[in-house]
Order: sequence, then C-alpha cells, then structure tokens
Amino acid sequence: SRRYATLKGLSRDGVGTPDELLDAEAEEKITQLKVREAEEELERARLALQELDAQIEQRRIRARVDGVITDIHREVGEFVSAVEPQLATLVDLSRLRLSFFLDTQLALPLQEGQAVKMQAVGTDAKLAGTIEYVGPLTQADSGRVRVDVLVDNPTRQYRSGLGCRLLIDECSKVAGK
Repeated sequence: SRRYATLKGLSRDGVGTPDELLDAEAEEKITQLKVREAEEELERARLALQELDAQIEQRRIRARVDGVITDIHREVGEFVSAVEPQLATLVDLSRLRLSFFLDTQLALPLQEGQAVKMQAVGTDAKLAGTIEYVGPLTQADSGRVRVDVLVDNPTRQYRSGLGCRLLIDECSKVAGK
C-alpha cells in the first residue's frame, strides 16, 4: 500500500512510469485479497473450534449430585451401549443412611421423623440423625425390625460403612418416654 501510494504521488508529479504504477496497484489489490482470505480462513478456524467445543460438551458427563467416584467401569475410548450404560460409581456422602435391625420391642416406640443419637463403634464420637424408615414387619427368622436413620454429613467427616450403635436410652429421652 505504501509503495502504491508513493508511486501514485510520484506519478502525479510526472515521475515514474505508468507500468510501475499499474504493477504497484495490482500488487496492492492482490495483497488486500490475501488479507481478506486470511481473515476468512481465521473465521473458519474459529467456527471449527466452536464446533469442536460443542461436540466435546455433548460428550461431557456431569453428575446431578456432588460426590466421590469410587469405581470406573469403562476405559477411555470404550464404547458405552444403551444396554450397559454404567460408566462409574458415584457416591454421595453428604447424607449417610444407617440401617439397624432392632428387636421388635425396641423398635415399637420409634417413629419416622424422630431424632435419634448414635455412637460410632470404636470411638467416643456421637452422631445425630433422623429416623427415615421403620419397617412395618418383624422378620420371622430373626424377630427384628429394620430401622433406617439418615445422618447429615455435609463436611464428609463420617465415612460410608461406618459402624454405629443406636443409643436406645437416648432415643427414648428424645421421644419423651
């Protein structure tokens, strides 16, 4: 562009040949076309990148809950079919469910929604929970009733699989009995 502008100025002053001016003008137009072509190529590359990002996003797997992956069932690049869609085991440790099997007499006064206390086996740690479920049936072979208790664990201070004892005396005090 500078060469063309210089030659154009010189041409007005009567210096330089018309052929030099035409050559410089042609070079300027060719250069402008190459710049436009490069800009279009850059835009195509940006669009291709956006398409690849969208394809990656479609293949990204997100869990509905915050948790810890404990087992991976597939290898990278392995096909996942609709028949066996399991990729990984995700464990939500923000709430723990403890299942107790109590003698029928001990389970009778317990009610769903009731606050209860438990003690972690092998420690002095006491946990507070809420009864989620009291089984309606006594198991004939053992004479026991299933009782499920939920324990909030937002900081994940308690591990899944933790052994606990239900403190029946404290359950009775909480229930007002």
